[in-house]
Amino acid sequence: MGINNVIFNKTIDEIPESMIYCRDNNMAVICSSFIPSGRTKKGSEEQVSAKELQEVFEKVRKIDEEKYGIIHSGLMPFIGQGDTCNEYLGLLITILGDVVGCVGKTEEYGNVKNGYTLKQAWEKRLPLLQKYKGGCPPRQKFYESLEGSDFSKFFEQSQTFFEIK
Repeated sequence: MGINNVIFNKTIDEIPESMIYCRDNNMAVICSSFIPSGRTKKGSEEQVSAKELQEVFEKVRKIDEEKYGIIHSGLMPFIGQGDTCNEYLGLLITILGDVVGCVGKTEEYGNVKNGYTLKQAWEKRLPLLQKYKGGCPPRQKFYESLEGSDFSKFFEQSQTFFEIK
């Protein structure tokens, strides 16, 4: 059981309180920004900046450490939830049959309705995944294009899962 928060301008101030509620009630907490795909591919007037994301993630990282003894990086895609995005490590087949790397749709591999096989998709995708360092590549590309600076460290997870003191 848990709460999956999408962080945008109307929810960002609630994230620390939501995380505390989850920790106090033995629930999972997931917090991430819009995935730049579909209607939010070019952004949204409700999105927060990468700087605002960094600030709220740092705030909850400190709460976790000081109040709960949980030490983590506080980085994307989920606050302190390990080093990888479970979506990015797989393949997704859309309703139209397109095979994509994740819901962010930054990598397309073909269409199963046109005879393309999942084996072919995996053969194309594996070299990319072998270089994967964590985080959310679609979000990283999106925020870097908006901000014009390097947020790669913010969007890449550390190589260790969180630990409890």
